[in-house]
Amino acid sequence: MYGDSDISSSINKPTDTNSSSKVLWEYTTNVNSIENLQGPFTTEQMIRLINTEGKLDKNKVSCRRVGTEQFYSIKRIDFDLYLD
Repeated sequence: MYGDSDISSSINKPTDTNSSSKVLWEYTTNVNSIENLQGPFTTEQMIRLINTEGKLDKNKVSCRRVGTEQFYSIKRIDFDLYLD
């Protein structure tokens, strides 16, 4: 019917898992200095650093999305919301 070809073409399109729309993160222990800025990291990498590897102290580390200015404590960010 109407638009069937449009639906089937969009269903069959492969998704780009390396798309530029992935959220990237930077973190620091001193929000007043960018000298020790670490990153960029994917959301998956941030979750691994915090939970699995325990490398980031939740009381000392602040992070932000790449391209933004404001840092937030990693205790306040629910990284699971940014997973695809």
